Amino acid sequence: MKVSTIELSADFKEIIILALGDLHEGDRLSDGTLLKDRLNFIKKTDNCFVMLLGDLIDNAQPDSPGKNSAWYGRPHEQMEYMADTLLPIKDRIIGAVDGNHEARTAKHGFDITAVMLGKIGVPLTRYSPDGLYTFLNFGQETRPDGKGGKRKIPYQIYMNHGTGGGKTAGGKVNPLYGMKDIVAADLYIRGHTHLSAGLPGIVLQPDLRNHTIIEKPVFFISVASSCKYGGYGETGSYTPLSNATPYVYLCGTRKAMDIDYGVRRTF
Repeated sequence: MKVSTIELSADFKEIIILALGDLHEGDRLSDGTLLKDRLNFIKKTDNCFVMLLGDLIDNAQPDSPGKNSAWYGRPHEQMEYMADTLLPIKDRIIGAVDGNHEARTAKHGFDITAVMLGKIGVPLTRYSPDGLYTFLNFGQETRPDGKGGKRKIPYQIYMNHGTGGGKTAGGKVNPLYGMKDIVAADLYIRGHTHLSAGLPGIVLQPDLRNHTIIEKPVFFISVASSCKYGGYGETGSYTPLSNATPYVYLCGTRKAMDIDYGVRRTF
């Protein structure tokens, strides 16, 4: 597990975390308009920051499925395209992990994500091919008693691309909930299953100073894909899934989180 620390401005009263993953650019069923809309939102929203969750490109190779991909067997071209696509938001990318589609060439020595991030100037300290744990600090809070200086609000985020999932919603959600058994965090983000979900939870933890048990709010986020229904999903009788992906809101004046699905921004 790689650990990263991100310090954002104390002036932010709130930030939005948007995880981009399972885009599958190059797949014939990938809906590029969804990515375009989300990139436009990120560019015009100064307090929106991005976590890259893997499977950004389809990356079909001779030893993998997906031979109908527009970029079959051309990983460098896919990397260049995605680098150009993400370049306008490079300063908003605060974390990145690999997906199983990037792993198709990583196992042969070509780490597409690392090369892409290096090309656009995102520090590789923010990247892990596996899981990434991010200490994120921003905003400012004054102690209730008025004493002491102001401090930033600390949040902890753990994300990985994920594996498995099956056909049922329960099969997709259970591994998401299971992330809390790996490490303690405020926000857990996972992809791979293409299920769109934002689920609040509670973790009980000890207060060692006061010898009590505290209810700690957490959020579990499963990122939607950008693919239309069809292909192996339809052939395998998988349930069609929504492409609306969760937007996470983190408060910068006190420790608090919320989500929506970005629908209000399309009215």
